[in-house]
Amino acid sequence: MLPTGTAKGLQNVCIDSGLAFTLFISHGVVMIESSFCFLPRVGRKTERRWWRDGLTSWDDFLTAKSIKGLGENRKTIYDRALEQAKYKRAENDARYFGVHLPAHEHWRLYEWLRPRTVYLDIETN
Repeated sequence: MLPTGTAKGLQNVCIDSGLAFTLFISHGVVMIESSFCFLPRVGRKTERRWWRDGLTSWDDFLTAKSIKGLGENRKTIYDRALEQAKYKRAENDARYFGVHLPAHEHWRLYEWLRPRTVYLDIETN
């Protein structure tokens, strides 16, 4: 199931390789703003651990003084990348995320881009 809605405390369930995991999204945060897998050397396992540790949005990460298991230099690099992502999001630059997100993670853009999406069914008879 793709995540939908942004109500406070909304529980979103996603299927990941047959395993379900739960993510609580804060009020007004869409899935892309809870995604960290576009950062260098951050995979689903690390991302889920950060979610469990309460880092469920880019702002949560940016306001944290330190992140368990993450060195100061790497935190600084990730902070810069997340600031750039916030800027690109504010500019509605979907292409940026299309390039930086792994192709199998593009579903994370759905909630944000749904109002601008057109589905076209071409009949070939």
